[in-house]
Parts: sequence; C-alpha cells; structure tokens
Amino acid sequence: MLSSVIMAKKRGSRKIKVSEANKTFFSKKDIIYSFLGALILGLIFILNGAATASELKIGKIILILIVTFLIIAFKVYVNSYRKVREKHNIKYFELLGIRLATYYAITLIVSVYLAYIFIDYATLKLGLLDMIKVIIVVSLPCALGSIMPMLLKKF
Repeated sequence: MLSSVIMAKKRGSRKIKVSEANKTFFSKKDIIYSFLGALILGLIFILNGAATASELKIGKIILILIVTFLIIAFKVYVNSYRKVREKHNIKYFELLGIRLATYYAITLIVSVYLAYIFIDYATLKLGLLDMIKVIIVVSLPCALGSIMPMLLKKF
C-alpha cells in the first residue's frame, strides 16, 4: 500500500526521491539488532516469567498485551514517523501497521523460543493456557528489547 502511494506520486507532478522513500522501511541491520535486543532483555525475564505468569489472571494478561502494543506504537511514532519529511505522502497508520507487525512478530518469535528452551513445561505441569500466559508475559520485555536499538541509535 505504501509503495502504491509512492508510485502514484512519481506519476504525478511532484516526485518523491528514492532516498526519502527508503527511510520508512527496515534494513536487515535493524531487524537483526531488534532480534538481539529482544533476546538479551528476554533472557533476563524468562526464568521469572513462568512463575509469575501462571499466577496472573486473564485481565492482567490482556493489560500486558495492550501495554506491549502501546509501547511499540509510541516507539514507531517517536523514532520513525517524526523523521518523515513529507507526512502527506505517508500516513501514520500505514507506517504503524508495517512496523507494529514486524516488531511484534520479532517479539513473539523470541518469546516462544525462550519459553521453549528455558521452561520445562512437563516438570512444572503447565497447561496450554499457562504456556500462552508465559509467552505474553515475556513478550513485554522482549518488545522493549526489540525497540531498544532504535532508541539508542537516536543518541
């Protein structure tokens, strides 16, 4: 959808430079740094996450999920959308959709990986709901870790 906006502007009287259009997308380096940040911060919280998550109720789990999405949305606005020079060419919700999906996918991949490696579900006798709770609880620090390299790059 974003590329169709750029192509439409190229056909019109006002042209967008390719370098400005590419600033809105990820580089491979950004994605790798996000994976490493999520992994490092997730490692700190994974061992306490199983004990904490099994005791939490569904309402608190949903609150953690909402806070995770809000943190990522705030990061997208602060670091990505504010840098776009021509805001009429790229809408915030288009950029938010791409970035939110990418960051949360990174977060879930790392959370599932850490939960699979470090938590022995058979010994702890955790059910499917408890496994999902652990993944959601660990996804909050992983989300913070995935956006941390972008925040640090600013300074």
